[in-house]
Amino acid sequence: MRSMKRHLLVEVAGKEVSLDIPDDNMIGIGHEIATELAKQHNVYTDCGKPLTLTGRIFSLTISKGVIQKTFLKAVDIPVVERSMTETYYKAKMDELLEHLPQAARYFIHKQAWDRGHSYGYDECYNIAQDLVSEVETMLANL
Repeated sequence: MRSMKRHLLVEVAGKEVSLDIPDDNMIGIGHEIATELAKQHNVYTDCGKPLTLTGRIFSLTISKGVIQKTFLKAVDIPVVERSMTETYYKAKMDELLEHLPQAARYFIHKQAWDRGHSYGYDECYNIAQDLVSEVETMLANL
């Protein structure tokens, strides 16, 4: 059985976002809307400054040549964050590593950079978080 698509219009922060979704899939719609809001209207929040907006979702149908707009529900929309900047990355790394011995800090910083720099500061930071978790476990077992 083929899934029907539903055309939706979302009003958020004075802007309109349109998207098509499978008729039976309203789960996780907030993230889809956020992605479309970023694409269609260049709406982002700064890295490390999460922002949630409320959007109103409408279903659009055409009846007798007239577009009918029917309110479905309001949803929270987590605005897409910009990529991490170098300054923010350095500050977050300092915060993440401050409680570790100097040798561990150097190792984690270097490994995170070597493994992730071609994918951006966000990926380096994610790798560093994983490494810190592993090092903390190791140090706790000494």
